[in-house]
Amino acid sequence: MQKRPRQTDVAKLAGVSPATVSVILNNRLDGNVRISAETRARVLDAVEQLGYVTDPVARSLAGGRNSLLGVFAFDEIFPPQQRNLRYSFLVGIEHEA
Repeated sequence: MQKRPRQTDVAKLAGVSPATVSVILNNRLDGNVRISAETRARVLDAVEQLGYVTDPVARSLAGGRNSLLGVFAFDEIFPPQQRNLRYSFLVGIEHEA
């Protein structure tokens, strides 16, 4: 089984530091960071050659946020006489997930 390429693999192939790869992939190019168009192109070429894709779990852990919504609608907590719009909404979300 082949391992997924990591940013360090991209950095080695492009001949740059892992930090440079991170800055480019996260579009953190502000006034304090200067990366040439040539370097950016090398990194993006390496990303394509290796088939690198960002790991969404790692990104959410590193960023301290994610876009996940967890819903579990359990029938026993919604007796038939107390079911309302929220019940239908939650069950619909659970069904579509």
